[in-house]
Parts: sequence; structure tokens; C-alpha cells
Amino acid sequence: MPPIPAEQVSPFDSENHPNHVTPFPHLTTNELAARWRCTVFTISAKYRSLGLRPIRVGKRLLFPIVQIEAAERRSMGAQ
Repeated sequence: MPPIPAEQVSPFDSENHPNHVTPFPHLTTNELAARWRCTVFTISAKYRSLGLRPIRVGKRLLFPIVQIEAAERRSMGAQ
């Protein structure tokens, strides 16, 4: 099979590709609910008021860990 031309290679396939995007740490709704010991419904209902701006991938919500840690710090400061 002939090699794939460089302009047709996905930037997500190879870490050596110049346009490679490094994955960011994130949690799914289920993972965040487990971390905060609450239900998925609670996360879905309150993430906006907590200052979280998830990334939607299909029907899934991915919450960047940076935003989660910031929300946790704000919560700890409020007590």
C-alpha cells in the first residue's frame, strides 16, 4: 500500500505530525459525578451555575479538569 500524503494525514493520528493536538485532561459527566459524589442529574442541572463550560462531543459533555479544579477552589473559599 502506498504511503499517505502528508496533507491527508489526520493531525490526531500521530504525535510526530506538526499539527498534532495534545489531548487535554477532562472528565465525563459520569466521572465528575463520581468525583463529587453526586448524581449525573445534579451535574447536568447545575454545571452552568458552577462556572463549568463543557465541550460537547456528540451527546457527551467533557469537562476540562482546569475548570473543575477552579470550581472546587471557589467552593472551598466560600466556606
